[in-house]
Order: sequence, then C-alpha cells, then structure tokens
Amino acid sequence: MKKEIGNTFRSALVILSLAASSIACNAQSGTAPTADYVFTSGKVYTVNKTMPWAEAVAVKGNKIAFVGSDSDAKKLVGKETKVINLKGKMMLPGFIDSHFHLIAGALMTAGMDMAEAITYEEHIKIMKDYKAAHPNDKFITGFGYKPAVFKGGIRRELLDEIFGDDVAVVLFEISGHAGWANTAALKQTGNFKKPKDVLPGYSYIHTDKNGVPTGWIIETPQLVVLLKNFVHWNKDYIKKRVTDQIQKNAAAGLTTLYDAGWPKIFKDEVEGVELLLELAKENKLKQRVFASSYHSDR
Repeated sequence: MKKEIGNTFRSALVILSLAASSIACNAQSGTAPTADYVFTSGKVYTVNKTMPWAEAVAVKGNKIAFVGSDSDAKKLVGKETKVINLKGKMMLPGFIDSHFHLIAGALMTAGMDMAEAITYEEHIKIMKDYKAAHPNDKFITGFGYKPAVFKGGIRRELLDEIFGDDVAVVLFEISGHAGWANTAALKQTGNFKKPKDVLPGYSYIHTDKNGVPTGWIIETPQLVVLLKNFVHWNKDYIKKRVTDQIQKNAAAGLTTLYDAGWPKIFKDEVEGVELLLELAKENKLKQRVFASSYHSDR
C-alpha cells in the first residue's frame, strides 16, 4: 500500500516548479502576499526552460510564492519575513529518492559509521578507534562496510580479533542487505554450529562446509532477528532515530522519498505508518513520504 503522509519540506531546498506565467505574474503584481522567507543573491536553478536561472525565491507557508529577481523579491518582504542572503550560493530543486528506508535505515545506521571508508585500512582504523572510544560496551553495531575490500571474505574471526571475545558485534553492509557478525553475537542464535535460518534460501546465516557460521549474514530479516538479542526497539527509541534521520535528509536537500518498507520491527506493519503520521501531525516530518509495508510472517 502507498500513502502520502508527509508535508512539503519547508526550507531553501524546495521543488521549484512554477510556470513561467506564474513567475511573471508574481514579479509584476502588487497583490502577492508577504512571504515567510525570502532568499536573495543566489544562483537559483529553476528547472524552467523559459527562465532557467533566477536570483531570488520567496516562500509562503509550504509553497513557493515567487521566483525571480532580487528587486522584485523585495516587494514580498514584510515585518515578519526572514530574509536570507545566499551570497552567490546555488539553490536547487528538492531531491527525490525513489528507494529509501526511512525507518529501517534510521535503525541500521546507528552506532559505528563506516559509510565514508573506502580502503581496507580505513575500515580497520574506524573499527579499532571505535573500540578504543567505547571500552565498556558489550554490544557494538555499525553501518557502511564495503565487503569487496576484505579479500579473505566476511569472516567473524577478524571482528573477534579487533573487538575481543566478550563483545558482541553486528554490522550492516553499505547496501543494507547483508551483515557481519562476530562469534559472541552469533552464539546468541542459540545453536552456534547449526543456526536456524529465518527465511531459508533468502535470509540466513552463511555457514562453511562443516555448518559453522562464517560471520556473513544474508538479507535484513535474519539481521533483525539477531539484533533483537541486543537492542530493545521500543517506540521512543525508533521515533528518536527516525526524527534524527529526517533532519539529516533535510540537510541533504531531500524533499520526497519512497520508503520501500521495513522488516518486522514492529508488532504490526501498520505501526510504522502510524509513527510517520504521528511525526507529520507534530510537524516533524520534513519530507513527503510514500510508504509501503514489508510483510513477513517471521
């Protein structure tokens, strides 16, 4: 199911889709409303063939009230208008992400951040530095490792060497569709040498020829089951993580996204939609969101 549950992101990075006639009308009419925000002295890319570039943008509520010159934009400035000088910086239309995971992604990216790591050495340094900075943690999660740089494969023994035998480690690959766990974490499956697969053939713990887990975990459902041994994903925790992710999206200029679903984090898939509706009601949902549930009986 899909449902639009967001509202327009109120910021400089908004969709500039006014027709040329509307722009001209606002520029010449004296009846234009006083704007809430006026951005001036910028390089505004309008995505309008008749006027691809402009200097200023005015925003009223959640709509673009004007796109044009600085001189015409000044007509929309009132006592309460916030005027922002872009100082020659570029303003672009809002970005649309057609495959996003707002809820699941917010939870995946908690903890150690390896998203910017490229080389093997950079990955190892981030892990060792994180361990040194969190000496008392008994569980560590993280996101963003690149499997291609580990020539020996994704092996639990490497995580054991870095983090020790008494710290459980579960990491998400940069794609979000695979993971990496150490021995301490995998022992929480209840049967280390013959782990139970959540969805055999689709989401499972990879094992060697003797049936012993290698440390490689395929697809998100199995990772979610493993993580539930260590993380209590209550509503307050999830809401805080999602709210933080929404702010990151806003900072990156993301205005619309399609959430392609979340694994069974909640008791019921509908709870995810209800959470986003709640954030929208609180005016904390800064992107338009189209969402679909991810149904699984496991």
